[in-house]
Amino acid sequence: MGTRRQDYRNGDRLITMSTLFNAEEICPRANTAGSSRATVGMLTILLAGVFIISLSRYLFYPISFDMAVFQYITNRVAAGQRMYVDIWEQNWPGIIAVHWLANRLVGSSPEALRIFDAGWQFLTLAALLALGWRDEGRRAVGLVAAILYAMAYFGSGFIHAGQRDGMAVLPLLLAFHAVLGKELTGSRIWHVVAAPLLGGMFGFAAFAIKPTLGLCFGVLWLHTFIDSCSLHTFRIPRVIRSLCFAAGFILALAGAVALLIHLDWWSGFRNVMTRRDIPGYVLGPTILRQVINPLLAGGVIVGILCLTLTFRVVKSSRQTVSYAAIQWLGYCILVGGIFGLLLICEQWRTWQQIAIRSMGLLIPAIGAIVSQPWRGRSRVWRMAMLMACSSFAGMVMQGHFFFYHFFPLFAFSAYLAANEIVEGVRGFANNDHGPRAWVLVCLACVTYHTVDYWGLKMAATTTTPHVLTRMSLEEYQDNITKHQPRYPLISTTRKAAERVRALTAETDVIGCLLNEPRLYYLAQRPPVYKLIVPQEVYEHMFDDFMEAIDRERPKVLAARIPASALGADQNAIESAVFDEAEAYFGTGACVIRQHYRVSDIIDDVCLLQPRNN
Repeated sequence: MGTRRQDYRNGDRLITMSTLFNAEEICPRANTAGSSRATVGMLTILLAGVFIISLSRYLFYPISFDMAVFQYITNRVAAGQRMYVDIWEQNWPGIIAVHWLANRLVGSSPEALRIFDAGWQFLTLAALLALGWRDEGRRAVGLVAAILYAMAYFGSGFIHAGQRDGMAVLPLLLAFHAVLGKELTGSRIWHVVAAPLLGGMFGFAAFAIKPTLGLCFGVLWLHTFIDSCSLHTFRIPRVIRSLCFAAGFILALAGAVALLIHLDWWSGFRNVMTRRDIPGYVLGPTILRQVINPLLAGGVIVGILCLTLTFRVVKSSRQTVSYAAIQWLGYCILVGGIFGLLLICEQWRTWQQIAIRSMGLLIPAIGAIVSQPWRGRSRVWRMAMLMACSSFAGMVMQGHFFFYHFFPLFAFSAYLAANEIVEGVRGFANNDHGPRAWVLVCLACVTYHTVDYWGLKMAATTTTPHVLTRMSLEEYQDNITKHQPRYPLISTTRKAAERVRALTAETDVIGCLLNEPRLYYLAQRPPVYKLIVPQEVYEHMFDDFMEAIDRERPKVLAARIPASALGADQNAIESAVFDEAEAYFGTGACVIRQHYRVSDIIDDVCLLQPRNN
């Protein structure tokens, strides 16, 4: 299974932590032959086909909700407002820098943002593909990994693609590449100093886009540092490289702090960083406390079982005590990790749904880790495994499981799975029935990933896609957004935004009582209050929101018509909207009943204007 393992005996050699990380001292890298030109050519054509077919749907998707939020904030910041102070968002500002770059390169329209993201993902696939090139010339592995990740990304749907987690994969991969230098000499300044410095900055970029990915950077640096300090491979350039990698992160961090202070964002950002603005949002510690008892019980059982296994292995091979301790620790991590994964699937329903949907990618990756996860693997493989595990740990720390949170995990899992599939297929004829069965399981998983996850998504919204028929773009996008009944159809939002623009001047503030940030983005009017996504998690801001409406009296408010009032007369709709606002925002929303009236009804959205208009 996976890379061909070589029979290597340690004898009585002392195994230390440094030799654990520098596995070449324990088991040399497998010497896998390069891929044939025919195989590489066929996989390249397949990758191009997957990418082109994906774009034929993706480029016509409507703008997603979070993409609209980040772009709207970017536009308001460009107009002179301060993030976290004048316009609020709970996420770190790295994603705003990405949207600022998109504006400079291609523009800020929905179509331009999708084109920018398509280009960003093209670079991401190229960086993932290059891992195979740098992993002893495993070109087929890199191509298969890129194909699997392209399917995972574009098959996720219009809401998840274009999110900050998908954007963070590229700088994370570039940081990964920066520390993959070959044998170094002191004269190669690029490999020793410049590339690691740049890699540390890319690591900070991923951290600034998604803070939990800072754990990935930390694990990557720790692996590089321990590897450089190994007694068997110790070289001064390796140590300098690991230090420069950390220095690049620190320098980028210092520059970012200076920029936030200069822009007068620091005080608001500090509250977001410490979660004072949204207490209780980070659920990881709370959820872990809820499952602490089964975790402890399972940990004791796992420890005893692994101790028994270790005793049998050490007794038969007559290894040292240090070897036995590290062997036991490895077994505990492996068995305990699988136990914890199964426990998560049982306890957290959101993770359960996502896990089932993505098993076509995760099963080969998890199987690769289970089968001799460290020894006999290449350095690229080992680092990819560490990145996959640390990205998953970051999700658990956060405690929220949405599909787009999995993209960093998917990227590195795709490489692990690709290695398992390619090496398994190559050795299929020579393996015994056990490895053959595993190869068939992997191929079944890839088929599921291709057909059910990605293939059906390419035609899930309609059997007659816009790019192949005379269906209008608006009809196509409505077919996509109708599957999200919590939000209006995109055509409704566009019509409401056009009407708002007609009723207001460019500097007039507006307010949205519904959770539809795309209306702000399409209307391009400043908000009456910094909160632009009125979700329940921000309930502590609702009173200030209503006070801002009472104080500023915006010319237009937008609201969702309750389902019970659809089709009723205007008076009934008005009464239902007022009741809904007071039930959701609290008694402070009585200001809307007192001073506003329904002026326009657009499908299931209504616009409210002051009564004296």
